[in-house]
Amino acid sequence: MTKFSRGNRFSIAEHQERYKEECQRIFDLQNRVLSSYEVLSTDEGESSDEDSSDIEEMGKNIENMLANKKTSTQLSLEKEEQERQELRKLMIMGDSDHDPRRKKELKKEDDDLNSLANYTGQPGRVLKIYRTFRDPEGKEYTRMEVVRKTAVIDTYVKIRSTKDDNFIRQFATLDDAQKE
Repeated sequence: MTKFSRGNRFSIAEHQERYKEECQRIFDLQNRVLSSYEVLSTDEGESSDEDSSDIEEMGKNIENMLANKKTSTQLSLEKEEQERQELRKLMIMGDSDHDPRRKKELKKEDDDLNSLANYTGQPGRVLKIYRTFRDPEGKEYTRMEVVRKTAVIDTYVKIRSTKDDNFIRQFATLDDAQKE
């Protein structure tokens, strides 16, 4: 019957012996490489400060992802938003040194966009939208709407962050037939 049986013809003891020999071979090889005084070179020859800063940045990104449970896409979007904010501040400093009202208005817009950006990626989130209206007599009043649907929040935040205020105002004044 052993003539027709399938499988290896080695006994368990032989398998264990081969496993030990292979482990010993790998151990000896690692030991030889680690105890060698030979300097091993990299593909690039030498690393620069930029490479180490990139590695540090990647490490920070990984730590942030683990700590905040954010995806790499969300981290890159946050980094892009931060760069956009810095660029915008530089532009504001250049354009509006003479007009403090314009500076205050841009700061308010900046704060609004920051608050919108903070809503992304959070389950059970709520968006408060403050709308300003004029009655027939010309008096302004503000109304707050609370939105709880994530699809509506995502769409609103995307429009607010990608479109300019003039486009949004123009779109809001159109009637439903023109919007379609």
